[in-house]
Amino acid sequence: MEKIGDNLCYTDTDSLIYLREKGQPDPVAEMRGEWLGMLTSEIPEGWRMTKFVSPAAKVYSYLLENDNGQVRVVTKAKGVTLDHTAATAVNYDGMERIVRDYVENNSTSVLSAQSTIFKRTLGHIQTADLTKRTGVVMDKLRFLPDYSTLPYGYSL
Repeated sequence: MEKIGDNLCYTDTDSLIYLREKGQPDPVAEMRGEWLGMLTSEIPEGWRMTKFVSPAAKVYSYLLENDNGQVRVVTKAKGVTLDHTAATAVNYDGMERIVRDYVENNSTSVLSAQSTIFKRTLGHIQTADLTKRTGVVMDKLRFLPDYSTLPYGYSL
């Protein structure tokens, strides 16, 4: 993280996302590889991340674009199975909306994803409806008006 400095956008237990201008050297190139403990990129060759939003740890979405103008959206939400139904609620636009609402209006809106779970019990299969909710969780950081964050207790 020290090598990335102020270009660090997101980090959790096993990942980090940082800014790097096209054509600039990769600050963590020597840390990349396929061995345990080394960094790998989830961005396919020829694509670049153009937008990123994260309302909570292990909940984020980003837009990828290639040189032909094609766009892909990648969304990760811990604890939420992103099937077609859930992905209509928990997606980039929804995450961006709740983060903006939180920063601009101090709103605590959430995204809800419906799914059905199947349980096997004594030779029978039971189904149950399940609702997963995700929202902005800032228990270690605070958002600044420009959408950057600082740890609680840190003063400018």
